[in-house]
Amino acid sequence: MLYIWLIAACVLFVLELYTAGTLAIWFAISALIAAGISLFGEDTLALQIGVFTISSAILTFFGINVLKKSPTKSSQP
Repeated sequence: MLYIWLIAACVLFVLELYTAGTLAIWFAISALIAAGISLFGEDTLALQIGVFTISSAILTFFGINVLKKSPTKSSQP
């Protein structure tokens, strides 16, 4: 399962490069966290999916809130 999570993380990082928003990055980081769980010997798929789901929700929630508080300024209207 380690390689599947790493491939998912790479695909999500590439997807983030081609999208305008910053949503896929949080899922990519969550896939890396799940890969870390898999690396340390926890081979149960339910645990890995649970960690991925919970970390995705937490990272997305906090990431969006942080980005709302500090918007980037642009010289273009």
